[in-house]
Amino acid sequence: MGKREITREELDEIIRAGEQKAIADQAAAILQGTAQHEAAKEHSPIIKEGETIKVVKGVLDMAPVVVKQYSRVTASEEDAERNFLREMAYSDYITNLEGYCDEERALILEDGGGNLKAKLGAIDTPSALMTLFIQVTLALQHIHAKGWVYGDLKPENILIDQNKNARICDFNSLAPKGSLIPLSTDAYKSPEVAAGQPAFEAADVHSMGKVMLETMMDQSLESNKELRLSRDYARGRGMRQEPNEGIRAEAIQRGNPLHSRFKNNMIDAVGRKLIELAVNCASYDAGKRPTVEKLLSDLREINISLENKPATNVHKDEWTGGNPNTGAGGSGSSSRTARKK
Repeated sequence: MGKREITREELDEIIRAGEQKAIADQAAAILQGTAQHEAAKEHSPIIKEGETIKVVKGVLDMAPVVVKQYSRVTASEEDAERNFLREMAYSDYITNLEGYCDEERALILEDGGGNLKAKLGAIDTPSALMTLFIQVTLALQHIHAKGWVYGDLKPENILIDQNKNARICDFNSLAPKGSLIPLSTDAYKSPEVAAGQPAFEAADVHSMGKVMLETMMDQSLESNKELRLSRDYARGRGMRQEPNEGIRAEAIQRGNPLHSRFKNNMIDAVGRKLIELAVNCASYDAGKRPTVEKLLSDLREINISLENKPATNVHKDEWTGGNPNTGAGGSGSSSRTARKK
């Protein structure tokens, strides 16, 4: 497959094939014991539908894809995403463009799996956690290298496939470095973006820090008090100091994320280092955040420390299920085993 132009008739067939696959997947799930309403929800052909955009499942060349159609009122957002994806070389860390139908204002994208918010339970081993962080950071590095700021990093925009590999999707918030972000989710945006200032790479690092904290603490920004304070600070609600100390204390109190989520509440230097790194990324002072290159280097160093750490009270397989530093991720073999990190 490639970035080819799709006719309206071909697009209709791609969408019809996606609907048929969804019906077959629902039937298979029900036969395996899934409740009918749950199967219908999990395998719905419609991924997202709103006033300005509709995202549905499709099938192109016998492979699952995602079809993203814009309404007529979002031309600038569509143009930014389409032009970016057309110009980008293939990457293992973003949802690549497979085709486009200008007549219907549709993009045909790779199917990267379910989003992190819905599939947080899949991040069930230390290896899967580190694979997630490293691969998302690589995606940001890839985007920044092309002169762009991603602008809207959040769990809903991070896709997790069946092999627990991560890609980021939705590029309608892209902006050239040093320009304004057109739209961004309040809870994850950096203070400078919230203040309407030009965005640089550090804005994405801030969002990455919040995603890391939310993932490690296994709580949303809405449900966790300290992370909610962090969100309120970003919205400029008169706080005089950034709440990172509260976030750090809360994270440590809940237990080392490399252990507590995996049946071990022991705190150690590896977990503390990861917490500190996430908190530093989420700093409200852009100058205190690490660069993407430094973040990637630190994550790889932490992962190496994790691999060399004895598996105290944790099943050995949980600590040897993959190596994000060399390309293997999560469990099982990946169709993207050629990844270089």
